[in-house]
Order: sequence, then structure tokens, then C-alpha cells
Amino acid sequence: MLTVFLAIGAVGLALLVISLVVGEIHGGLFEWIDNDLFSGAAVSAFLSALGFVGALVESTSGNTTVATLAGTGAGVGMAYAARGLTRSLQSGEGDTTVRSGDLVGHRGHVVEAIPRDGMGMVSVSVAGHLTRLNARCEQPLSAGTGIEVTSVLSPTAVTVRPIVVTPQDRALD
Repeated sequence: MLTVFLAIGAVGLALLVISLVVGEIHGGLFEWIDNDLFSGAAVSAFLSALGFVGALVESTSGNTTVATLAGTGAGVGMAYAARGLTRSLQSGEGDTTVRSGDLVGHRGHVVEAIPRDGMGMVSVSVAGHLTRLNARCEQPLSAGTGIEVTSVLSPTAVTVRPIVVTPQDRALD
């Protein structure tokens, strides 16, 4: 029975490679059911876990029933994990493209001094992206001054105001 479990695991890995190279091969066979549950990733994860966990348990315990139950449980868990990962990747929730409108309200610091009637440069971190922008302010600001973006002038320029740091703010750091 160990050979059967290993063969099932190998079929799961082969399906994974096929689905990665060719794409989804089942087409619309399971449209009436949650299609992510029968995706190439979910089916291959199920078969691979069933086969390899079943083989491991079979070789250590010698009990085929326990090996089948353990492999099935691991397969279901891996199928749901693959389904969740696939949904997460397809939904684009991890999209962290910084848009101009996202800059307002974010804090940063002056990189190049901002003169009274000119532009300087600020650095602002938005969604993990460090963004350097041209900046204008109503008052001159020296390099290193903390700022907050108040409006967007263009995709590469913003208006800012200095951040007033109070003793309470320092206590929170």
C-alpha cells in the first residue's frame, strides 16, 4: 500500500506542474460548485498531501486505515490552504500601488530644504513604499523637519505642513 500512497503523491505533484505550465485544465466542469475548491492547485495539494502523508504514516505505523485517515485529513487541510492562497493572489488585496490620493495625511520628513517660494523634496512612506516627492510649503523648512502631506499638486509634487511635536508625542515614541 506504501507504493499506492507514493503514486498518489506523485500524481498530485504532476498535476501541480501541469497546472502551472498549461493552466487550469478542467475548464468549466465544476462551475456549479465553488470552483476554487476544484482548482488545479487545490486538487494537486490534496493528492500530494494524501499520498505523501499517507506514505509517511503507513511506513511508521504499518496501519493502512490510520494512514488513509491521516492522509485525507492532511489533504483536505492543504486543499483549503491552496484555495485560500489562490483567492488571496487573485483578489489583488495585496496590491500596494501608491496613488496620488493616498499621500494626503501621511507623514514624512524633508530631504532637501523647502524655500519660501520654491520647491524642496520630501520623503513619505505609504504602504511600505518610500516615495520621494517635490514639495511646497507656506513657510521655509529645513532638511530633517517632520512633515504631513496636505494636498497633491501633481503626481510628483505635494504641499506639506510641518509637524509640531509635543512632549506627549515624544512620550509615545
